[in-house]
Amino acid sequence: MASKDKILIVDDEREAVEPLMRAFELEGYDMTYAADGAEALQLVKQAPFNLILLDVMMPQMNGYMTLKHLQEDEKTAYIPVIFVTGHFNEEEIVKGFEMGAVDAITKPFRLSEVMVRSRIRIAEAKLKRRYTPVTHFFAEAQEKEHSRRTGSFEFYNHTKSKIGEIFIEDGKVVYATSKDAIKEDAFLQLAASRGTTYMFHENTRAPNKTLSANITSLILEASKIVDEMESKEIRDDQQTRVLIVDRERIPRILASRVLKASGYTTMVTGAEEITQETAVKFDPHVIVVDHTDGEMILGKIKLTHADLSPIPVIVYSDDDHIESLTEMKKIGQYNVHAVLLKTHIDQSLSSAVHHVLHG
Repeated sequence: MASKDKILIVDDEREAVEPLMRAFELEGYDMTYAADGAEALQLVKQAPFNLILLDVMMPQMNGYMTLKHLQEDEKTAYIPVIFVTGHFNEEEIVKGFEMGAVDAITKPFRLSEVMVRSRIRIAEAKLKRRYTPVTHFFAEAQEKEHSRRTGSFEFYNHTKSKIGEIFIEDGKVVYATSKDAIKEDAFLQLAASRGTTYMFHENTRAPNKTLSANITSLILEASKIVDEMESKEIRDDQQTRVLIVDRERIPRILASRVLKASGYTTMVTGAEEITQETAVKFDPHVIVVDHTDGEMILGKIKLTHADLSPIPVIVYSDDDHIESLTEMKKIGQYNVHAVLLKTHIDQSLSSAVHHVLHG
């Protein structure tokens, strides 16, 4: 049986809203009454509401102040609020809209109008709530891990186009894919993405199981990426394809995010996972590899331009090895165009790619 939609009516004159509450109850809604803003703020902490009808003029805490508190708490900011005014006052109504109210009605109530408006606002809020901002993903994913849930997270960009998905079974990640990554890399890219939304579908099964990973461990890695990217942002107008191969996930994901922020298209993968077929299909203009596996990686993929000249390579490394690599000119058939520190890629990688392609 479907649960009833819950509506909270906040008004210091209960007798004025009693007819409205009865009308809603006859339509199957679960109604709750609060005599003032302070009581309303306590009630929304105790139970979720689908709609709040909020009187503007109340003693102590008026409707504006109550709405401000609701909007400041992410747990209640999503609840649609309809302002209720004692008479039509354009200034009051405009102020309410500016503060986040979704609609306004005046007393005395026209019951049929209030019912229709409320039904529409509840439906709109439910549609919006289907798409959860990615900023909530860390907490929800960990909750799914702790409760050993099974299902899938689908991720969407700002146009609501699907960009990837993560499947979990019994609280473990068993499959993840995005446009340009798979397995753990896909999880990290989706979890660390910005401006995206997601939906969780209960009890959906993965098309196949390619990993068994701990959600909390992956989220810790993703949070490091988010922290890095929030403190280091680069912009550039160039667009080209860059293949990044590194057995360590965090450096390759960070390199990808730096290049994407500069307008490049990237593909990230591990040293063991990269194949000739994958590399040829992606057809990169530049390859970025970790020095440790550079020879093995480039020996596997053997990429050339149409004129048979090798694809340019950028090598990156940590502090312990950088001095021994500064004179590196070739890896097999490939020309090494730059050697960079991993700790400085936010400052140097984009410009190095640009220099390789444009001199």
